[in-house]
Amino acid sequence: IIVYWQGKEYDYKISETEIVPKEQTDVAQPTVEPIITITTCHPLFSTKERLVVIGEII
Repeated sequence: IIVYWQGKEYDYKISETEIVPKEQTDVAQPTVEPIITITTCHPLFSTKERLVVIGEII
């Protein structure tokens, strides 16, 4: 995953994927580690669950 923010490039490697209930909000909590958390609805075209992708900076 490549993120460009404020003129800098940040590269992340996917380290974890998880499917969680839509009510589970703790996946978006601040962390000490420099990670990226991306969430999307799951399954496709549904709001039943969330797919969470975690990336570690490389």
